Amino acid sequence: MAKRKTKASSQPKSKSIESDDDSFGLPEIEPQPLSEQPEAAPAASEPPVTEPAYEAPVFSTPEPTVEAAPTYTAGETIEFTRPTSPPEEVPVAASRPVGLIVAGILVVVLAMGGLIYWFVIKPHQEKAKQELLAKEKKERLEQERKAIEEEERRRREAAEAENQAKLNEKPAVGVIDTLTERTKRYYVVLASSVDADLILDYAKKLSAKGVSTNILPPNEKLKFTRLTMGDFDTYANAQSAADAAKPEYGSNLWVIRY
Repeated sequence: MAKRKTKASSQPKSKSIESDDDSFGLPEIEPQPLSEQPEAAPAASEPPVTEPAYEAPVFSTPEPTVEAAPTYTAGETIEFTRPTSPPEEVPVAASRPVGLIVAGILVVVLAMGGLIYWFVIKPHQEKAKQELLAKEKKERLEQERKAIEEEERRRREAAEAENQAKLNEKPAVGVIDTLTERTKRYYVVLASSVDADLILDYAKKLSAKGVSTNILPPNEKLKFTRLTMGDFDTYANAQSAADAAKPEYGSNLWVIRY
């Protein structure tokens, strides 16, 4: 390319430089346009950078293997099995903490249940059982007491009725019996005296009215002869007969066991 001459270079040198004083003693530089400046050479110390060549990866596809078809003979039984997928494996590291946590929770629940049963539920059950047994025992004793009282009341009423019947019963002639041995039974004493004849006269008088009597002779300790009435197995029955006979025989009646 031909270089373009500028206006400054076309003028004579003598005219462009008016005086040496204006250049301050420096050499004259001819200006050049930027496009015509020479390219700078690369530094010798820096080697050129080369990029590695790109190699495309090679993918290989395995060829499928074809199994030979089995041969069967006539009359042979063929069994077909359905392929089963293998069980899914659970990572041991993931299942072990969950199992330990569940086992720990079960142990804690069982322990708490045992403590609650032995220290709360069982004492309450024992207390309720003891209270029930005590209540049943009290009711049973009350029933037994009422049964005994009822039985005594029936016996007392029967004895009173029997004694009243004996007192009201007036045979034609009363029996006078003299007891020579102890009978361990109860009698109602009508009279007592040291005079045995007086007692016998009173017994005959009652016999005429149809009243049967017993004469108890004196013994070594007691010198009195006693005239009694009735023959009872218990003191209560004898006392009931004595109370019933007081209006007729007087209030000086008493009961003895002979």
